[in-house]
Amino acid sequence: MRLKELKSRFAGAGLPLSQHQAEQFLLYHEELIKWNPRAKLISKRDEGRVLSRHFLECAGLTQFEEFAEGVETLDLGTGGGFPGLAMKIVRPDLKMTLLDSKRWKTLFLRSVIEKLGLSGTCVVCERVENLADSPGFRGRFDVVVCRAVTELAILYGWATPLLREGGVLVAVKGSQLSREQEEMRRAFPDVSVTARPLSVQDEEHKLKAVLCSLFDRADAENV
Repeated sequence: MRLKELKSRFAGAGLPLSQHQAEQFLLYHEELIKWNPRAKLISKRDEGRVLSRHFLECAGLTQFEEFAEGVETLDLGTGGGFPGLAMKIVRPDLKMTLLDSKRWKTLFLRSVIEKLGLSGTCVVCERVENLADSPGFRGRFDVVVCRAVTELAILYGWATPLLREGGVLVAVKGSQLSREQEEMRRAFPDVSVTARPLSVQDEEHKLKAVLCSLFDRADAENV
């Protein structure tokens, strides 16, 4: 991956990078490839398309209005830092917590965050189910974001205890979206479920960001 190509692709997606941000992405890529055989951060097939499949897709989420300045964000099941770490590089103002239950993945994340000098970024090695009753996490986040984790209804059940009032789950979904939306509506009839196409995505994929949030109770009766 070359610096010029990286800056050009991001600029073309409406996400212009500073020289420093571009260099951070290059270092992130270098560390990702170095750690991948041991930590299993991405598939072997994806090693040659990290820019399009991971960096651009994930960073593009920052264009949604839900990610306002300084928003407290939890990346649930972050793996190699997707989408949260790519979002944090583009939007350093975001307060980002990266959650994963796999030790090697969190070791990688802590290492790369230190090398990138990303302040306001926390890494937690834990299962999300164990955080629901933790006073440090319950009702803390404005947004829970996730990509390629599990079914939408399960995700919302995990996210609800962690979201503050008015918070939203943002989940990146693919070909099973219609089925998962219907299951979500049956499981959580008082939840607003909307899908928006990602502004940037790999040409082989048809992905949408699904936003789930509680209706305003006054409005819910009229929906």
